[in-house]
Amino acid sequence: HDGTFLVSLQSDENHYITVWDWREGKQLMHERTQKAPGGKPKIFGIAWNGHIIPNPELEASKFDFCTYGVHGLSFWNFKKTVKDGSVRYNRTKKFSELWTCVPGSEGPEIVEHNCSVWLPNGDCLSGTKKGQIWIWRGTKVYDTPIDAHRGEVKALVLRPDGNTLISGGSQGTIIEWDVRGDKPQRLRVRVIPAPFLNAKPPGIKALDCYPGSQVYIMGSMQSDIYEVDADPNILVKGHDDRLDAIAAHPSDQDQLASASFTGRCYIWSASERELKFNFGLPGDSARGQKATCITYAPSGHEICVGFDTGTWFVYNTQHRCTAHVRRPPREAKRNKYGEVMMEDQGVMCLKYSPEGETLAVGDYEQVTTLYRCRPDLTATEADATSRERFVKTGRCVGHSSTIKSIDWDRSGTVLQTVSTAQEMLYWWGNPRSIDEIKALGLWEETRTVLPRPGEQLTDVFREYTMWDTWTSVIGFPVMGIYPLGKDLKFDDMNAVSVSRGTGGRASDADRGPVVVVATDKGQVLMYNYPAVIDGAPYYSFNGHSSFAQNVTFLADDSRVVSAGGADRSMLQWSVVWKNTNGFVGYRQPSVKGGDELARVRGPAAPAPAPKDPAAGRIVGTAGGADAGAVAARDREQAAKIDRLQKQLARMEAEQAKLRAELQSVAGAK
Repeated sequence: HDGTFLVSLQSDENHYITVWDWREGKQLMHERTQKAPGGKPKIFGIAWNGHIIPNPELEASKFDFCTYGVHGLSFWNFKKTVKDGSVRYNRTKKFSELWTCVPGSEGPEIVEHNCSVWLPNGDCLSGTKKGQIWIWRGTKVYDTPIDAHRGEVKALVLRPDGNTLISGGSQGTIIEWDVRGDKPQRLRVRVIPAPFLNAKPPGIKALDCYPGSQVYIMGSMQSDIYEVDADPNILVKGHDDRLDAIAAHPSDQDQLASASFTGRCYIWSASERELKFNFGLPGDSARGQKATCITYAPSGHEICVGFDTGTWFVYNTQHRCTAHVRRPPREAKRNKYGEVMMEDQGVMCLKYSPEGETLAVGDYEQVTTLYRCRPDLTATEADATSRERFVKTGRCVGHSSTIKSIDWDRSGTVLQTVSTAQEMLYWWGNPRSIDEIKALGLWEETRTVLPRPGEQLTDVFREYTMWDTWTSVIGFPVMGIYPLGKDLKFDDMNAVSVSRGTGGRASDADRGPVVVVATDKGQVLMYNYPAVIDGAPYYSFNGHSSFAQNVTFLADDSRVVSAGGADRSMLQWSVVWKNTNGFVGYRQPSVKGGDELARVRGPAAPAPAPKDPAAGRIVGTAGGADAGAVAARDREQAAKIDRLQKQLARMEAEQAKLRAELQSVAGAK
């Protein structure tokens, strides 16, 4: 009750329960809990007993917290002694000498318990999967369980006055109870309204109360946070399932789109952090389909969404209507649980060419399909929904694994694809004329026929840098994004996004591009672009509680948006520029911040002090030690650049030698 202890329940395979003295950073208990059938955790959660009993003897003997789960409740007691009228906790090194666990009685039947709360009189209440509330006195069930909700009881919370209990059900029902008597008495019932038309009331997942107020906060199973008063409203809109797919509007810096595994797609205002509207695949066919990727057309009027079943569709945001639906030629395979086998034919990535004439669709079958797109006709809704707008023009076949990312060059002539097997291949996308291809420096002198869309291109070298976007986690411009000392490999890098170099909203000057990376560590990393030095310096940002699955810059580079996958959240990061020397608001890599890079290299060198525009000199405190550290860092970077230049020179010499040998062989033939 005084905030000394913190208890955590891990979600690993052993499901450890740990009690911490967080001020001293010490573990007071670390016990493995049992598993339910199928390896799932047997314990769902923990409820502290924060009520103080005036009698020291009773306070020392009371249970400190309970755990609830598959087979009911267990009660835990921290061993305490009474000395001079005060209760003191025992401090020993052995966990077994600190804690005592007493399983609760089975009660009238074995049932799963989803939540629990303690009352001031020492009773403990628990909510079950069958919609009942059980009363526990000591370790035994008292009286007959109370039938509370039609669905499951998902949340129980006691108001700060200790007189009113609030229970939340899986069907959107909230009930208030008077708990001053021997048993809770029902006071009032209310149902939270559905968030949008034709939807069910939101299932309640969590509740909490404002101290000294009748208003309380509710968390729903759809990841929304409500403020519940006379007129409940959504404070934070969330996604109702896993979130991997996000995309930024190509020209509107305030708009972005996301799509979750329920198949719903959402249009958001970045500045207001509010949902504008949402949509989904029309008809009953949307049920059970997971949205895996999303992209905007260059005009910004249409959004293309891909699903795990191989279906993709185009939605017109101007007319709020479906513009095109493309379904696979066969039904997707499903496992024994009825779930779609995504590796069968699901769509993995989508990308329009810069001019919007071609759409590339990469799938799990190791193929990228090209479609010619007529311009998105927005004059009438009938034009926007024309079925003749997307015509297949070619297939890029050659990868040995799933397509991971697609990038077009600025002219829309060439595209590059990367697979999960770390293969980077190049293809002809929409070649228009031989003269245009020659101007790009990609034409073979021996060739006389215009290449067909989807034909593999073998003569794109590292020097070709005219890419409209770069989302690949491999390649020369991002070969330095793998930090030294961090256990991050190709499979741990989930997404990459490169800024346009506009400098965000702070300045009109060209700041130069930067690249952000989403990792399996839940972090967002930022580098200068291109990042070609091995172990390049970076900034690390934490916030996601799961893998960071995707990341993108908004249209004006003022913000970065990341998707957290299983945590169902999007996070926005503001890009704040300081001057040409770097950023403000970003911390240096440090051991305290959890950065492995700092452990390898030692403490980070101080950044240079800002320049005084009037005097043209460095201002601030730059003592001898700081100046020496800055000089050492500059020498280290200069040495790295020198080594890189020598490496590039050797590679170019080898390439020139190979070209000469090939020409001599061709001349001999």
